[in-house]
Amino acid sequence: KEFGRIVVVMDRAPQHTADAVAEFLEENKGVRVIELPAGSPQLSAIEEIWRRAKRDLVYSEYYPTLASMRRKVAIYFKTVRHKVDVWSHLYRNLVESGTYL
Repeated sequence: KEFGRIVVVMDRAPQHTADAVAEFLEENKGVRVIELPAGSPQLSAIEEIWRRAKRDLVYSEYYPTLASMRRKVAIYFKTVRHKVDVWSHLYRNLVESGTYL
């Protein structure tokens, strides 16, 4: 009630289908869950973030060691703020995929 209406968008990743998640949802009936269809990463807004990160971190960039790449990735996600309107992203991709009726 403190946060109002809560909607969780999730795919079928193992961590999302774990018993702990099922128990949480059972205890919190007010949480609405939108399950993305299997095999549809284009519907997940986080995939847009990964795409941007890959573009910013990998293209035209050389890392002499794995440790240097890890440092760069850590700094990137601590400092870069991506603005993705989750609802617009989800709606646009559902329409493009023909999933939205």
